[in-house]
Amino acid sequence: MSSLFLACVSSRTSSRQCPFRTSCFSRSPVSSTHTYASQIEKAFHQADFPALANLLRSYEFLDEPLGAAIATHPWAVAPRTVAALAAARISLNLSQKCLTTGPPTPLHIDIEAFQHQAVKSGVVRQLFQNMSSSQVDTKQHAVRALYYLTFNLSVECAECLFNDGAMPILVEQLNSPVSVLGLRVCVSGILRNIFVTDMKMRKCLADMGGVQSLVDLLWDSSSSDEDNCLEPLLDLHDMIEDDIGMAIPEYAIQAIDAGVDQVLMALQEFSSSPEVKEAAKDLCSQLRDVCPELKDRKLIEMILTLNLEPTADGLSNVELTNVGCGVVTSMQVDPNSTTLQGIIQQVKGIPRALIQLVLPDGRLIPKHHYTSSVEVLRLDSDTSILSVL
Repeated sequence: MSSLFLACVSSRTSSRQCPFRTSCFSRSPVSSTHTYASQIEKAFHQADFPALANLLRSYEFLDEPLGAAIATHPWAVAPRTVAALAAARISLNLSQKCLTTGPPTPLHIDIEAFQHQAVKSGVVRQLFQNMSSSQVDTKQHAVRALYYLTFNLSVECAECLFNDGAMPILVEQLNSPVSVLGLRVCVSGILRNIFVTDMKMRKCLADMGGVQSLVDLLWDSSSSDEDNCLEPLLDLHDMIEDDIGMAIPEYAIQAIDAGVDQVLMALQEFSSSPEVKEAAKDLCSQLRDVCPELKDRKLIEMILTLNLEPTADGLSNVELTNVGCGVVTSMQVDPNSTTLQGIIQQVKGIPRALIQLVLPDGRLIPKHHYTSSVEVLRLDSDTSILSVL
């Protein structure tokens, strides 16, 4: 599990123990990585927040590879601009400070003082603006930095972002079909860190369809990688729970209407993570207090028909369909190298454990065939029927 989400494994409390728009972004000549890295370190050591804000406004490209500590991240690309490098350094220092385990931060950072100065100097505002950058590294590292800057329920950071109009931009990022899942999960954490500070911010998010968006993210993360699943689960729970631990009926009903009970039951039954199982059970129990009829609902598998059609170039057209809702996904694959697991991964928003594949002739495909990463497809050219090597 990446360091970004390790901090969120602890129990939910009012303050978890941690782990957009701008105009054109100007481009300048390629700049020395060493020079700017030194300036960033100097700004940190001297607590020079105006200088740090200025570095976050620099979109010059770096000329050298970065050290592994900053360049390696599970989903964020390596920083290529000065602004991304500065944001990555903020994330690195604050994440090490926030984590309850692991090596201590090399800087003795007072988190609350850092958050105050980050708001006062314009660092938070600039990171928010960088979220709209067309440069992927600048956007991703701005999101990561804001995640840590809003930790520990910083009311000052939350109000700064809320008053600058961050909520609709963050919801847009949360719903983005083109953003990597890790970025969407990180945005969910930022939204949570904002809305738990004030009920009016929570209502604002709900009015924008935020409950539905959080449920959608939970579906997507549960159908992908459990490393990404716990954070959206906890964020959703915080969304529908008030300050004294009681469910807010309005938001609980919205989550139920969005189908959250199915994904929660799936996580309880199939997740390999004890933390995810427990968190899903806790939320499910709270929802059943609001809606007792949930106790009688059963887990529903989605039966998908797998259709394959060979093409003249040796590839195969693959189509997954579901009775009642038509085509779920379609793609073109090489039947000699494509795994069933790879095809299932293209099905968004459905936990893999809930998918049952059938062939056009009605034969079921055993689940172990598409939980394996090594079994490949084979299409018989005479019968057009799938078999598994």
